[in-house]
Parts: sequence; C-alpha cells; structure tokens
Amino acid sequence: MKISEALHILNITNYSIHTIHNISLNELKKYYHIQCIIYHPDKNNKDEDATLLFQNINCAYTTLKEL
Repeated sequence: MKISEALHILNITNYSIHTIHNISLNELKKYYHIQCIIYHPDKNNKDEDATLLFQNINCAYTTLKEL
C-alpha cells in the first residue's frame, strides 16, 4: 500500500508523505482507533463493504507503523 493511500484511509490530514516519519506511535494509534470505531463491521453490518474497508484500515496502519 502506498503511503499517500494509507494517510487517506486513516484520515490523517495534518501530515504529508514527507512529514509522516515525524508521527508518534501513540498519535498513529489514535487515528487508527478512531477509524476502527467508525468502520467496524459489527457496527456497520448493513454495509457490504465494511469488512473490506476494515481490512484496508488495518493494512494502512501496518504500512505506516513500519516506517
């Protein structure tokens, strides 16, 4: 996954591709948890794409965490 795509999925707007290396792990976790709460498949069981979106959120978090 591209960094820009991961930033978009996690709704991180105050960092860019060049400055994402400055994000703390706690701040990254905060963005991740917010998106997980909003898009968790159990809370969005009427949305057929909820599982795929939740998997993309996990992938985006993993991508950014490994930087």
